Amino acid sequence: INKLEVFKGGSPLVLNKPDDANEVGRALANSCRTVCGVLVDAHLGDKLSEELFLQVERRAANRAKELLEKLQFFHIVASLSFAQ
Repeated sequence: INKLEVFKGGSPLVLNKPDDANEVGRALANSCRTVCGVLVDAHLGDKLSEELFLQVERRAANRAKELLEKLQFFHIVASLSFAQ
């Protein structure tokens, strides 16, 4: 390996409008619900679970810009050369 570069870019959240704080909040809450929603529903019940994920959505929307900066993929690019 001659050169190794690491850079950040791209979000794991699927967003049409990354500048829309409400969309960021909704996408994060939906991602959380996808991962653990069934467990949360089983422990809290449907009503409290809905309230919890609405609160996650609101809080994420309030911190949308900060969240998008922190929730980025890291990419690694290696430059190789082979001896002849």
